Amino acid sequence: MKYTILTALIVQFLYTTNDDLPNGRVTGNLIFSPQTKTLLLIDGYTSHPTDGTNNVYSWDGKDWKKIPASGPDSKSLSSAALDTKNNKIVVFGGIGNKGYQSLHGDTWTFDGSQWQQVATNDIGKVAPGEPCFAALLTPQGKIIVDFIVVEAEPADGGGFLLDCPRALAPTLVEKLNFYKLRATIPAAEAFRPLKSGGCPLVSG
Repeated sequence: MKYTILTALIVQFLYTTNDDLPNGRVTGNLIFSPQTKTLLLIDGYTSHPTDGTNNVYSWDGKDWKKIPASGPDSKSLSSAALDTKNNKIVVFGGIGNKGYQSLHGDTWTFDGSQWQQVATNDIGKVAPGEPCFAALLTPQGKIIVDFIVVEAEPADGGGFLLDCPRALAPTLVEKLNFYKLRATIPAAEAFRPLKSGGCPLVSG
């Protein structure tokens, strides 16, 4: 009996100290990554790390593994999708450790090992009369185009205006079109069973 209790304690100790296991999540993003050929768990925190670290975990069909990568702050309720043209996961927005008082409007891409911020500032902080300066970056972190983001008044139709040098405007438009919304998806069709996504690690 004593041996059985000791074994249970050892198993519990190993489980709770395994750094490769993700903690409990809600509204997390679980997306197949062509680079790693695994499912990646991004965001969905209920209890945020005190240092704001946002860990990514991969699932290979058998084991979890933490991917160390410096990137966005820990969030929940973010949106994510696979950019099949560039084989990168695009993550937008979410809420931080202060709930809806810490809304995020930043956009990041993840290639399976590294994060890259699409723009260098958080447009979630922009409001009418409160613009911000930002830049569009290459995967290596070099500036492609810098610009000022201004939110239009609701009476003027709302939306955002980007102010950049005229010579760089065509480049900015070209790059932003990579992330252009192609269609509005009805809420009832926004989610589908995981098994219908074509991931080879999911069956049944």
